[in-house]
Amino acid sequence: MVFLRNYNTWLFSGQGWNYGGYRFRNYLKFGWYISFSNLWSLNTNMNYFGREYDDRVTRGGPIVLRTRGWNTSSMLRGDPSNWISWDFGFYIKRDEEGGHRFDVRGGLSLRPASHIQLSIRPQYDHRVITDQ
Repeated sequence: MVFLRNYNTWLFSGQGWNYGGYRFRNYLKFGWYISFSNLWSLNTNMNYFGREYDDRVTRGGPIVLRTRGWNTSSMLRGDPSNWISWDFGFYIKRDEEGGHRFDVRGGLSLRPASHIQLSIRPQYDHRVITDQ
């Protein structure tokens, strides 16, 4: 019994410096995508962001140090070829200054005819932003 149609996984990092020698990119990313034989799919991402400088946020003012943090997200989708399709996912983010985000969402679509689709997509999103 084969239950996977396709899968991908990735791991990569990024580093970048501006002409002044300040690191403005510093991240590590990992994730996967799985497509099952019943046409369901699962996509998951995990990211770490190290400390980095931002020379654009103050629009010509002093350079700003961004804090390190992480985020993760995942989305599970049902068979999109059915006349009823659905998905459910979440996003979680935290940084070292206490900023955080929690987002959960879902969707349900009905396709009674090829030219008609009715959809509902509720979402809850809670954020605490410490950047000032």
